[in-house]
Amino acid sequence: MIVNTPSNPTGVVFKKKTLEEIADFVTEYDLLVISDEAYEKFVYDDEKHISFASLNDMGKRTLTLHSFSKTYAMPGFRVGYAAGPENVVNAMKKVHIYSTICAPTVSQMAALEALRGPQGCISRMTREYDKRRKVIMKRFNEIPGFSCVAPKGAFYTFPNIGGFGMKSIDFSRWLIKNAKVATVPGTEFGRCGEGHIRCSYATDYDKIIEAVNRIESSVKKLRAR
Repeated sequence: MIVNTPSNPTGVVFKKKTLEEIADFVTEYDLLVISDEAYEKFVYDDEKHISFASLNDMGKRTLTLHSFSKTYAMPGFRVGYAAGPENVVNAMKKVHIYSTICAPTVSQMAALEALRGPQGCISRMTREYDKRRKVIMKRFNEIPGFSCVAPKGAFYTFPNIGGFGMKSIDFSRWLIKNAKVATVPGTEFGRCGEGHIRCSYATDYDKIIEAVNRIESSVKKLRAR
């Protein structure tokens, strides 16, 4: 089973009760969990990230994935790590050595410095993302045709586009052509994503404002047709 919290694309942060219910299911069916926690540091509105492996007896059933790309804003370095049961990690290493020898030396050194260095940058990033989160969510909810639930983690909004009567792939293409704004169709994340688009707010505050303003101007023409 794959668990992703904080979630990409919805921004959902699972409560402890929800994770405990998942843990009961995992135990009942004797499953291994891959817990994607790349956005663990980016949570808002007093939410708390809970690592799945921290739950009772889940450490021996969980492979936890982390990424320097998000926490330390190092996407170009392509460095992450996995933590889990020794037998699982040893099996991974046997496969890994025949596909990728290791991360580049410069990336390893940069990752080590990120871990050892001051961590205040993370809280500063979180506060800035929160500022952007609030403005993009507010602006989408002001535009007829959109409805946007507040994301509690990560740095994406996943607004509903049901008011436009278009499939998400068609709507995303329409926005690129008419508003010159790139979004990701919700169906890229599975069939349940239909009727949504994903918008990242991991960019400059002014660019977010400009992008949503462009979207608003463009969809006014769409709704007028």
